[in-house]
Amino acid sequence: RVRNRAFTDQTVSDIFASLSRDALLQRLTEADIAFAEVNEMADLANHPHLRRITVATPNGDVAYPAPAAIFVDAPRTYGAVPGIGEIQK
Repeated sequence: RVRNRAFTDQTVSDIFASLSRDALLQRLTEADIAFAEVNEMADLANHPHLRRITVATPNGDVAYPAPAAIFVDAPRTYGAVPGIGEIQK
């Protein structure tokens, strides 16, 4: 494989380019080949493992990605976003 790297890379590239994204993912999955996808921004925003929280703001509720760290037996609380000039309690 190393000796024929240029040929191997070109062969794989040609086959991948000839398939739609869905067809390629299906073939890789069926062949039990480990792979990862490069997500677009929309994919990341809608990823099923992306935890979101909702906080109140002066202009209405806003949902955004939650902070990554989760501590067992230490529930997180999120307060409202203060308005301009408002003192946060």
